[in-house]
Amino acid sequence: MNTMILNGVKKRYGKKAVLADISVVLKKHRFVVLLGENGIGKTTLLKLCAGLIPYDSGEVLLNGARTRQARAQTSVYVSDEVNMDPFLTLKKAIEVHKRMEPSFDQDQAIEWCNQLALPLAEKVTTLSTGQRHLFSLVLAAASSRPIIFIDELLANLDSAKKEAMIALLTDVVTDQSRLVVMASHAYEEVELLADGAVFLHEDGIEIIEDIETWRQQHGASLKALFSKVGRS
Repeated sequence: MNTMILNGVKKRYGKKAVLADISVVLKKHRFVVLLGENGIGKTTLLKLCAGLIPYDSGEVLLNGARTRQARAQTSVYVSDEVNMDPFLTLKKAIEVHKRMEPSFDQDQAIEWCNQLALPLAEKVTTLSTGQRHLFSLVLAAASSRPIIFIDELLANLDSAKKEAMIALLTDVVTDQSRLVVMASHAYEEVELLADGAVFLHEDGIEIIEDIETWRQQHGASLKALFSKVGRS
């Protein structure tokens, strides 16, 4: 069982408080959708959890890991920014990841690329935006790290690419012991896959421990919750 715990986390950029006294406990989840309007701090929250940026006060633990380095080794952060040499072929990029992380599942990455029709012999720079997003997710999913943070990868994708990404996420969630936390405005596409939700808003944070129970109690979908802030 993977755990993500935040206790009283605060983060400022200059004089602006981005996150103020945020506390979250995720212990029994596989897929959690992170909701909130643009600029509310979703990206900041994911990055500090993944150990990519510091926070000012509070405590963050991923599977008990406290330090930034330990959290970075426990998790992987995926966004629309492709952090790899654009002139490598996809196959070579996979091989590089294998050398950097010996437990990286190279065979699984290649299998997923074939399933998603990602051209292994082509260079990363030739990929479309949707293909780059899919490839970034493939590399993250083939990592052995138990927690995956995904930042708005579904945004601006066509329906075919969204379906392919949801299929890959379904494989990760159902066939592996992983925790996926995904910031997304495309909540309709992931609602059936998600078992929990975290909603950031100006007044703090709201946690839905069990989406199905929440639906039954409120007679509504996540759209009703997200309509409080609307789409940005």
